[in-house]
Amino acid sequence: MCWAAEAAEGPRGGVRDDRSADVVGSGATARLQIRGGGLSDNVLRRERLRAPVRRSGLHRLLAARPRRSVLSVIVVCHNEKDYLERTVRSLHQGLPGLSEILVVDDQSTDGCCDDLLRNPASKRVRVVRSPERLGVSRARNFGAALSRGEILVFSDAHCEAPAGWAQAVIEALGDPVVGAVSPAISVLDDSDGAQGYGMRFVSTGFDVDWLGKAGEEPYAVPLLCGCFMALRREVFEQLGGFDSGMLLWGSEDLELSMHLWLRGFECRMLPQIAVAHRFSSGFRYPVHWEPLYNRLRMGLVHLGARRCLDLMSHNQNDEQLAAVWERLVSSDVWSRKTAIQQARVHDDDWYFGRFPISAA
Repeated sequence: MCWAAEAAEGPRGGVRDDRSADVVGSGATARLQIRGGGLSDNVLRRERLRAPVRRSGLHRLLAARPRRSVLSVIVVCHNEKDYLERTVRSLHQGLPGLSEILVVDDQSTDGCCDDLLRNPASKRVRVVRSPERLGVSRARNFGAALSRGEILVFSDAHCEAPAGWAQAVIEALGDPVVGAVSPAISVLDDSDGAQGYGMRFVSTGFDVDWLGKAGEEPYAVPLLCGCFMALRREVFEQLGGFDSGMLLWGSEDLELSMHLWLRGFECRMLPQIAVAHRFSSGFRYPVHWEPLYNRLRMGLVHLGARRCLDLMSHNQNDEQLAAVWERLVSSDVWSRKTAIQQARVHDDDWYFGRFPISAA
């Protein structure tokens, strides 16, 4: 059956998973071990999905929930022994009061979290471990569910943030129009000074390219890089978090960025700060067909039939396409597509009208 015909069939239902947690250790070295399935897609009722952000500023948001932390930094790691402590130390130096760092150990085998458990940098640093490999989207959702902050910051485990990063994030998210923000991204331990200021689509196959600097003050960009991005908790919950149907790695940041725009929020770049990120030409763990699966899932959820066909055509020579497509159409993608279409205020025509695809 062709892509467009299957896309028109509508939802086939979804499965909701449950999860619980055990405390491992005590005091400052306590960590949570999650047991059970992955976080559900949170296909919420239409009324909740459409609930607006009613606070006019961050101070009202915080005043309404005095028991919460100001900010939670969620760091997902899988075998990051070389960089994790450096990342946590960097983030901790710029952390405001009443904030926390939550490290999600996604089944690491290199002992990367051992030192953090034995000698925590602060009582504000917690470590949680999943019982199974979750991948980026689900692990970030787990971290968010266990966190306390009104602002959620998602950082890769191989980043270095500058002093003052948190204040810039908090100020930018005080605007209720803003859905998510990211800093400029530079290359860790590279002296050439190259930086990226958000991203854009450059093909119908969801290929992307970095944008150059377009101003000194925060401004809107089509896509934010997921290696370091921040949202208000209530916006994150309205969206249902990252798409937990995405597998292992790939496109979770692109999907969240597009979802934000289609729900009426802006993605903004913070050009006044830069976070360094370690880029690699390969993976430290096996990655096979999952990136293709995630791209196709994103397309089926957010695109109309014409652009879905363009996406399929772009990938028609991929030998994994048939197997990936069979798995995708048997997933919960239909219920997610229906829920998002009911909740969004813009469609893909609007998005690509504002941010046209242009060749790299």
